[in-house]
Amino acid sequence: MKKEKLLLVLSLLLILSISFVSAQPTIKEIQGGIETFVTETINSIASVLGPILGVESDDQYIFAKLIFFFVIYAISFMSLKNIDAFALNKRIIFILSLSVAALSIRYLPKVTDIKLLDALLINYSVLGMFVIVVGPLLIFFAFNHSVFSSGWVRFITWLLFLSFYIFDWYLRYAIPITHKKGDWFADTPDIAFWFYVGAIIFILLNMAFDHWIHRQFDELKHAKAKKSIYDVKLAHIEHAISAARKAEDPNTALINRLEKQRESILDKYA
Repeated sequence: MKKEKLLLVLSLLLILSISFVSAQPTIKEIQGGIETFVTETINSIASVLGPILGVESDDQYIFAKLIFFFVIYAISFMSLKNIDAFALNKRIIFILSLSVAALSIRYLPKVTDIKLLDALLINYSVLGMFVIVVGPLLIFFAFNHSVFSSGWVRFITWLLFLSFYIFDWYLRYAIPITHKKGDWFADTPDIAFWFYVGAIIFILLNMAFDHWIHRQFDELKHAKAKKSIYDVKLAHIEHAISAARKAEDPNTALINRLEKQRESILDKYA
């Protein structure tokens, strides 16, 4: 029975693969389809929200304005949710958040509309560059100190990581420049070159200060473990105080002693 099911699955996969190969969709066709889908989706949203936000379908910043609208709405909603006067009425929070977001986008300064949006988008571009460039380094940084306790193992992993960086840099820059026999800095003006330099410096600093950095990780782990222990003790004491107060004949001395223990734990935690 299992063999028959396996044969059926393999047959279906073979049929699908043959039909997929016969279709042979090109990358350009796939990209064109995705671009058309995204454009039509944005235009559909703009047709609904356009009259409210003052956004037209031919606006070059239509995507940015729509995203800003949802960002402002989310921030306003979360802010109003934390205000006691509005916390119990979600309809009012929704209406106010929607109003703030719509007014913020609709009444952007018209004279400097493009310049203002360009200035706002710079922050997101920088954030995107930072995440793309620094993200892998930070992931490897956290992985190295979280997984490996041996300093020598961390040193070797950093050394391997550095070797791959230098090798990639060599393939991209050193070989072409060597063949052209040009000036290093004159022939490598692109910003990617300096990303390589910054990453290599970051790796070298981690190799140099590895023990100090790992000690900070250990202290952070101990602090989290201590906090969890205090939380458990505090929960037990709170439960004991509640039970003592609900007793038919509350023991005042016991309650006072438990409250002092609770205050002591809170002082240590603080």
